[in-house]
Amino acid sequence: MKNKKQSKKLIVIFLALISSTCFQLPVFADDGSLIMGVFPRRPAQTTIQAFTPLAEYLSEKLKREVKLVTTYDFTSFWQDIEKKKYDIVHYNQYQYIQSHKEFGYQVIVMNEEFNKTTISSVLISKNPNITSLKDIAGKTIAFGGGPKAMVSYILPIYTLRNAGITNFQFKSIFAINPPNAMMSVYFDRADVAGVGNKVVEMSDVKNNISAAKLKIISQSEEISQLPWAVKNNMPKELKSTIQELFINLKNDDKNKIILSTSNVTNFVIAKDSDYNRTREIVFEVTGVQY
Repeated sequence: MKNKKQSKKLIVIFLALISSTCFQLPVFADDGSLIMGVFPRRPAQTTIQAFTPLAEYLSEKLKREVKLVTTYDFTSFWQDIEKKKYDIVHYNQYQYIQSHKEFGYQVIVMNEEFNKTTISSVLISKNPNITSLKDIAGKTIAFGGGPKAMVSYILPIYTLRNAGITNFQFKSIFAINPPNAMMSVYFDRADVAGVGNKVVEMSDVKNNISAAKLKIISQSEEISQLPWAVKNNMPKELKSTIQELFINLKNDDKNKIILSTSNVTNFVIAKDSDYNRTREIVFEVTGVQY
């Protein structure tokens, strides 16, 4: 009996190791390849499926392998940024301004989603007794991704503070990603979700809930869309080539499918100053100047 229990314990440990590493590809490239990191805005498996065509396209055009990497949560993804593991990185606005200041990452393009280059956050509920921000006091809010999630945490907190509602007036819980925060509300594990205004359009959400049962309590101001950046030591010519490959996708009928697979309508040129408003909002919420 003891041996059977030990065997079961070993199996559980083995499965846990598999689940924590199956989407974490080797990230230190010493073979001339480039590492492209994509943050876990969506579940890891969905992220890999969505961006594999883009990685393959870049590999073909650059004549060098572009290895796609993601993680299961925001914390582990940021740890990889701190180690400068990514040559090309797609992440949220807060992560960009911090990595730009601390590690020199340089933005090259931003997403265009639903034909817009801006995004906002929403506070959403299914509770019929919550119809305005004042009704949130004493309730539980699920934020997607953690305290460094720009659209799913920083922007909603900024909106709440501007309405005179502090963190002490509600309970915060963190879902592993924005879709899971939405699910928390739908399945009554939280009263309100703080997420991006288009999360309900994501297939992971749309295929599992009835959006008609949810209502928007408040919507934030719009900020620049999610950025793509490169390491500060990347050769200027390579940086320019990668930028051109991104923005030319829309003009190439053969490769337009890569845009839809990546859940964007286009990639557009971005510059660091596009994220100055993000810096102001982050400072208001965190007190840290980036």
